[in-house]
Amino acid sequence: MMYWAAVAFLSLGLIDLDLRHRWLTGQAFRLAVGVPLVMLYVYVAMPPLVFPQSIPLLLLTFVPNAVYSTGLALRSWLVSRRI
Repeated sequence: MMYWAAVAFLSLGLIDLDLRHRWLTGQAFRLAVGVPLVMLYVYVAMPPLVFPQSIPLLLLTFVPNAVYSTGLALRSWLVSRRI
């Protein structure tokens, strides 16, 4: 059960926050490529996941991905506001 929770938690970073033209097709491609890679990473690289001890391991990969995705969305939002 913790395996699926880890995959779902890390897959949150794959969601594109920039709602541009053809967002749904781009989002489907990101998920189609990213979710299997996340599943492979969780299965191979992570130690056996036990609930309290697994949170720092999940945050170690989720936080940089979420910050990067949010930064890209904010950057494109600011650029579009200037035009």
